[in-house]
Amino acid sequence: MNQKSYFFIIFMLVFLVPINATANIKSLNLQAHETCKKEAKKNYTHKSVNNWYIIYEYQDEMNYYLRTNIDIVTHNMFNQSSTIGLDCTIPHDLTYTHISTYIKPKPSPEEKTPQVHHGEQIMRVQQAGSACPSFSHWKKFSDNMKKKNYMYNKPKSCFVVKRHTHVSGPIKTKTYNNNDYVYVRMSNGNKYWMESLAIDLPSKD
Repeated sequence: MNQKSYFFIIFMLVFLVPINATANIKSLNLQAHETCKKEAKKNYTHKSVNNWYIIYEYQDEMNYYLRTNIDIVTHNMFNQSSTIGLDCTIPHDLTYTHISTYIKPKPSPEEKTPQVHHGEQIMRVQQAGSACPSFSHWKKFSDNMKKKNYMYNKPKSCFVVKRHTHVSGPIKTKTYNNNDYVYVRMSNGNKYWMESLAIDLPSKD
């Protein structure tokens, strides 16, 4: 091997290592994160799993949540690879008796964070819930539920916000028929009314 070839190989090794290392993001709960990795490898058929790209990772009073994309090798002989998605939830008691993992054949999109205006905070949607552009939509829905008209549907301008979605607020809050609602900003800048129970509201302390 001549000197030029030897230098080129050394240069490529030094250059490639940092790129591969960017996928190994530091976890806020390393024990829970490693458990998610073990569960994914145990429950997934492909033996070769590389590079975890965290979409989001956070904890509340009950659980640790992780959404990540994973590079996998689908065929070692032909060096074929693919990227899949994973959602993992682990209870805080660390007994790991109720670990939930969900493999998705396609990668999850990057999470978009809404712009934070004065007096607002970034919050997460705790459970999937409807968002409506006008508070009158919620008033009409609440009135129909009170009349036990359970066939009534919200207008098409309302839509379901997925669990764990980032929103900004609260911009305003209102109460109607003993139900609390909060006005929030989505990642696209548009504002909607949602039930406050669906959102992890900031503490008033």
